[in-house]
Amino acid sequence: MATVISGSASATDQPLILERTIPLENVTGRIDHMAIDIGGNRLLVAELGNESVDVVDPQTGKVIHRSAG
Repeated sequence: MATVISGSASATDQPLILERTIPLENVTGRIDHMAIDIGGNRLLVAELGNESVDVVDPQTGKVIHRSAG
């Protein structure tokens, strides 16, 4: 499951706000880390147990690609 959080890094930092939880199918083991590509509008999720990386569209909440191995 991937979690999308929003927030700003201003001088008056506000807490992060949960915007959406995105279920990820066929994930075994743990998720190692996530990275966001703002310009490309995609969230990359490294799934250590699967030895795969999911590319997620954070707007639609859909997995658009999975790289395995």
